Amino acid sequence: MGFAYEKNMGECDCLIRYEDMVRDDVRSILDALERLETDVEREVVEEAAELFSFENLTKGRQRGDEDRSSHFRKGRSKDWKNWFDDRHLSVFKEAGGFEVLQRAGYDVRDESQSA
Repeated sequence: MGFAYEKNMGECDCLIRYEDMVRDDVRSILDALERLETDVEREVVEEAAELFSFENLTKGRQRGDEDRSSHFRKGRSKDWKNWFDDRHLSVFKEAGGFEVLQRAGYDVRDESQSA
């Protein structure tokens, strides 16, 4: 799940992918806490995961029920591919985050590198 990335994130930070949270939010949080050497009881993590679930944050909307005006648009993993365009890619590249996206396993193509 997480990995150290010295250039942009520091040696002891970790990455939590949204896809991992959708698949198993409690396990993802527990893994991150362990990596950060922080001891939190599983029950506390379970309560937090429920409190901040998509359904609770959207006042009962189910994953997949899209609301384009909401920050919590759809609640599905990989939907970013429908929205991530060249403008977003250029922002990531400027901020030095393009390599982070790639190392995190996101299939983001850098068209300027092809040809």
